[in-house]
Amino acid sequence: MKLSHIVSTIDGDAIYRGCALGLSQCDATRPCTLHDHFLRVREDLRRMLERTSVQDLVKDLKEGGKVLKR
Repeated sequence: MKLSHIVSTIDGDAIYRGCALGLSQCDATRPCTLHDHFLRVREDLRRMLERTSVQDLVKDLKEGGKVLKR
């Protein structure tokens, strides 16, 4: 299962649509000062969540390269 499915189930797609500053009127026609920068961040986040599965995380843990707690 991809992480994007889990995020979508819990939070919907708001993570990909919301304004970086929390403004209700931010869009391409009336962008906030972070709008264009945040588009790239959201796209990178979306790509990572769509490419990463729970199995990927488990594999990293089993191989000892990653941790969940310190």
